[in-house]
Amino acid sequence: MTKPDLSSIKNRLTGQQEPVEAAPKKVQEPPRIKEETHKQVAEFSKDLHKMAQEEAKKIREEDKVDLGPLPEGIVLDEPDDTIFYRNTSTDNAKVRAAIEKKCGNMDFADLIMSGRVIQDVPILSGKLEVTFQSLLGAETFWIEKSAVDYGKTEWSARSWMGYARLAVALKEINGSPLPDHTNKGGEITKKGFESKYVKIMSLSEKIIELLFINLNWFNDRVEKLYQDDFDLLKNG
Repeated sequence: MTKPDLSSIKNRLTGQQEPVEAAPKKVQEPPRIKEETHKQVAEFSKDLHKMAQEEAKKIREEDKVDLGPLPEGIVLDEPDDTIFYRNTSTDNAKVRAAIEKKCGNMDFADLIMSGRVIQDVPILSGKLEVTFQSLLGAETFWIEKSAVDYGKTEWSARSWMGYARLAVALKEINGSPLPDHTNKGGEITKKGFESKYVKIMSLSEKIIELLFINLNWFNDRVEKLYQDDFDLLKNG
């Protein structure tokens, strides 16, 4: 017959405690960075990059040597492209040129008659084709005024304004009209805007990025509608 193990009873009688295994140390996970913090860092990085560009431009201008006025009849061409490109696969001058070849012309007269111009932009032919419209002064003011209602911080308000401008500027995606953000009198309504805004924000992040890039190029094309007229003023 096997003798019982009395070691545990003896340990109690002598006041000794049974060895207790130490609990495994809990490994602390590194703190997770909130998505908003990521965005703030990205925005800060963008601002720093812009400041660095401006500082570099200032240094280049200070280093220029003034050779005096040009001979009569000689005019230096100013660069047509003032857009900053990130030079990614979707944001570069070659991609922009290819897209703009397929865009129809806009007429400055439309800005005078209706207050805005509209253009179909085939970002990816047959896959992502949109219609942009320039904003009216009343729409810009409404967005700026409403930012405090939608953004809890200065940064989030600025971010919301960017998405809001995109929503107002878009009319159609792949031939499907988006909800109208205005009433019959042409005034923005909160209900109409939010319906359109939700529709835009339900798109994938990459599609929204493409829309932002092309909205920026579209706005630059609208700006250049004034160029010929003001060039005449300069040369007159």
